[in-house]
Amino acid sequence: MTHFDYSAEQYEQLISKLNDIGISLSAEKNISRLTERIVDELRSFTNADAGALYILNKTKKSLQFQIVQTESLNIRMGGTSGIAITWSDVMLELNGKENLQNISAYVANTGETVNIPDVYKADGFDFGQTKVFDKKNNYRTKSTLTLPLIDHNRSVIGVLQLINARDEAGEIIPFKTEFETLVRSLASQAAIALENAKLIADLRNLFKSLVVYSSKAIEARSPHTAGHSGRVATLSKEILKAINRQNDGVFADVYFSPEQIEEIEYAGWLHDIGKIGVPEAVLEKENKLTDDQIDIIRERFLLSSFYNACYDYEDGRRMEWSDFKNSFHHYWKNLLDELKYIQKINELNFAKDHELKRIRELARTYYFDFNGKRHDLLTNFELENLEVRKGNLTEEERKTIQSHVTESYRILKAIPFMEDLDGIPNMVIEHHEYLNGAGYPYGLRGDEITLQGRAICVADVFDALTAKDRPYKKSVPLDRTLEILQNDAESGLFDKNIVDLFVQEKLYFALPGFRKKINKH
Repeated sequence: MTHFDYSAEQYEQLISKLNDIGISLSAEKNISRLTERIVDELRSFTNADAGALYILNKTKKSLQFQIVQTESLNIRMGGTSGIAITWSDVMLELNGKENLQNISAYVANTGETVNIPDVYKADGFDFGQTKVFDKKNNYRTKSTLTLPLIDHNRSVIGVLQLINARDEAGEIIPFKTEFETLVRSLASQAAIALENAKLIADLRNLFKSLVVYSSKAIEARSPHTAGHSGRVATLSKEILKAINRQNDGVFADVYFSPEQIEEIEYAGWLHDIGKIGVPEAVLEKENKLTDDQIDIIRERFLLSSFYNACYDYEDGRRMEWSDFKNSFHHYWKNLLDELKYIQKINELNFAKDHELKRIRELARTYYFDFNGKRHDLLTNFELENLEVRKGNLTEEERKTIQSHVTESYRILKAIPFMEDLDGIPNMVIEHHEYLNGAGYPYGLRGDEITLQGRAICVADVFDALTAKDRPYKKSVPLDRTLEILQNDAESGLFDKNIVDLFVQEKLYFALPGFRKKINKH
């Protein structure tokens, strides 16, 4: 088919194709892919060898290159090509030399469509840069069709330029005038699709800003966990990207779309949002008992020594000060030894049976005041905290901490996420589930846990181990952390394939400053 002398049937086919392209473009929400497809589709529609798309920058009063394509030179720049366009913007004002204007700038300023059969024979426009490009690349720019991208407000938002239309034999021909209306119609659809995609991108950027801000605001309650959610987001995203790179093995047929990778990044940022309901006293708990609570025990021990010394002389005989002092020092010395032991147990991360036995025996000790009222040396609350075998949280406090998972889910479930982000709540509620069923809150097993949930779990544990010192633990060295991850994967807690990939590809170096941190240590 040539570009002229169309029959009614051929015209109908063109319009049908035009509609199909318009529908296809409106379905694309990624701006990079969309701008690329606009040029691809319009080049295909007109059989043009080359094309460029510019976006208007109102602040700078310029057109910025977004896509550059030249089929015969095998050039594809911008969009998803991975090749950045380094060319300077096209300024909208006249060049000040011969009062000539770049043709794209003219179209942006006027909103007109300009069809030129041969740019080397055209007057009134500045084609200096075009000729420089041609000479450098042994190319010959001839026919061009330059048209505006106009939004729903009838404002120009960009410019599309098509270069060198070809006939069926590949010879360069002018863009036929009967094509202009169809192409301009398609350009209008493309502009609206681009405007919608930009609106969605702006909404997503706003959403991401709110997510990051909310996460940082919650983490600000505890300076020891600052940056944790951001690092989990980065590591989770890197795990999915690494899975995509696998061409063999268990992940060979697994692929996560860009939207799914974005989704897990958000899930990483939001995985601890439920901690907003956890009391700071629990979040920041350094030892089993606070310094103030230890001081209260100390005062109670002093009172016990005083009352016991007094009762040594309760038969009514005259009390000598030296006798009382000796008696008091006797009781106080014994209790001071017990106090030192309590302080030791208070700071232990792992307590043994015999160590806890001594605490329980002390808790059974009591004294009486002058009114005959009995006082225990340790309260039930103090005993409950000092009896903690691992870490510093009581069972009730541990449940409070663990409740952040279901609380996160409850908060996130109430958010009307976009369709491609609605999996975030389920990923978040899985990030403490283990493959062997020992996790929480549901005790899920194996394939009941999504790959995304397993990825966040590994990222979360890695950062919790390697992060700077926290109130309840010291930072764990990298080699020891990786050993812990691998051992726990072998025992069935984590996905072994994910851990192996994480270790082999050293995904932790994706964290900003992590390599420097390791080298420092």
